[in-house]
Amino acid sequence: MIWLDDHALPHVHVFSAEGSTKIALSGEPDCLLRVDGMSRKQVAVAIALVFEHRVRLLAEWEKIHGNPN
Repeated sequence: MIWLDDHALPHVHVFSAEGSTKIALSGEPDCLLRVDGMSRKQVAVAIALVFEHRVRLLAEWEKIHGNPN
């Protein structure tokens, strides 16, 4: 999820039944910004999915918030 009123540093919020995580779209190794209640396995799956769709997610972020550069 990308919040409409969110702040800079392109990122997405991923939710599960157990919690949530916040993942930066920068492609850096420190992409994990926050974890709340999700297991390591759930976080690993979330990161893999975000990076599989990173280009599309970053394009959506830019449509909502403008170019981060």
